[in-house]
Amino acid sequence: MKFNCKEISISDEEFGCTVTLSENDEKYGHEKEQTVEEIMNSLGQYIMLQRTYAEDEFEEDFYYFETSDFDKSGELNDFKITLTETEFILTFENEKYEIQITPDRRVYEELKKALIKITEQKGKLFIQ
Repeated sequence: MKFNCKEISISDEEFGCTVTLSENDEKYGHEKEQTVEEIMNSLGQYIMLQRTYAEDEFEEDFYYFETSDFDKSGELNDFKITLTETEFILTFENEKYEIQITPDRRVYEELKKALIKITEQKGKLFIQ
């Protein structure tokens, strides 16, 4: 999968950390009369990485990967991310996701911090 990212969404909260890279800019919302299928198609290509923190010391954190190709979505294990100021490359289950990015400095720094958390136990992160 390859696409140019127009929106980077980062959420780092009490229960987990999520990063979404999307081909379409979602700031403008959706038409009220659209069906669910039309809304999903309007999102274009995207990937989402999520780490949900364990609720107690007896549980493990859960790592999840979602893409606009739902057949490739699922639990995230043994993955590699290479990040530059212009490109995000994820290698996971013999698939390569190459996404061109153009974040400003603040978003790039937030992205690096979030990816460090997401790759902490089950992935590898290379920042160039």
